[in-house]
Amino acid sequence: MGALAILGGGLQEFCIWLANPLAVLTIVGLFKNFRFTIVTSIAAFLLALSFLSWKNILGSESGVMGTIVSFEAGYYLWLSSIIVLMLGTNYYFYKLTKS
Repeated sequence: MGALAILGGGLQEFCIWLANPLAVLTIVGLFKNFRFTIVTSIAAFLLALSFLSWKNILGSESGVMGTIVSFEAGYYLWLSSIIVLMLGTNYYFYKLTKS
């Protein structure tokens, strides 16, 4: 459901989805050398990681909740891409300040 989850009552799902625009904001900010990208990358990581603590998720717009049985490769790929972005952003600005 993504960004539209909030329309179906999925406030928590919407908050987790915000990791995606934060990651995009981080990438755009890196091209412009904005230091706030350190904060946005860490925020995206924390939001994505917090999904591991969930037991249920909004199954449809009608408010039906579905049980999370397992986390598959798609979630871990998404999480690892945000981890790489966060580590790369921090390393980039660390090296930038050292030189």
